[in-house]
Amino acid sequence: MIHLLADAGDVWSRLFDFSDYGALVALLRNSIIAGAVLGVVGGLIGVFVMTRDLAFAVHGVSELSFAGAAAALLLGVNVVGGSLVGSLIAAIAIGVLGTRAKDRNSIIAVIMPFGLGLGILFLALYDGRASNKFGLLTGQIVSVDNPQLGYLVAISAVVIVGLAVVWRPLMFASVDPTWPPHAVCRCACSPSCS
Repeated sequence: MIHLLADAGDVWSRLFDFSDYGALVALLRNSIIAGAVLGVVGGLIGVFVMTRDLAFAVHGVSELSFAGAAAALLLGVNVVGGSLVGSLIAAIAIGVLGTRAKDRNSIIAVIMPFGLGLGILFLALYDGRASNKFGLLTGQIVSVDNPQLGYLVAISAVVIVGLAVVWRPLMFASVDPTWPPHAVCRCACSPSCS
C-alpha cells in the first residue's frame, strides 16, 4: 500500500512540474502585458459604461467589430484595422440613432444580429484559409504577438489620453444627462464648479 502511495506521489509531482515556469512566463509575456493594459483601459471605460447604462452597447459594438475584421480578411487588408473600422461604425450608429435608452437598446438589438450575419457572410465568401475563424469573434489573448501588442498599447494610450482630457465633462454629462451640452462643458471645465 505504501509503495502505491509513493508511486502516486511520483506521478503527481511529474504531472504538476513547475520547474520550467520561467520559460512559460517568457512565452506568455505579451499576453500578460496585454491583459494588464486591457484591465486598466477597461476599468477606466467601465465607469462610463455603467454610469450611462451602456453595457448592452458594448456587446453590440463587438459584433460589428467582428464583421469589420471578417471584411478585412475577405479584402486582404489588416484584420485589426478592419475590426477598428467596424467598432467605430457601430459606435457612431449607436450614438446617432439612439439618443434615448429605449431607442438605443432597440438599435443595438438590430445591430447585433446584423453584424454577426455580415461577419459570417464575409467568412463564408473568404476563399483562403482562415485557420481560426472563431478567434475573429472572441479573440486570442494567448497568441498576442509583438505587432498586435504594439497596436493594443498605442490604441490604449490614445484612449487613456483622450479620457484624461475629457474626464470631467464626460463624468458630469454621464451623471446628469439632462443638462444641455454647453452648460455641461462650461461647468465641468471650470475649476470653480467643483
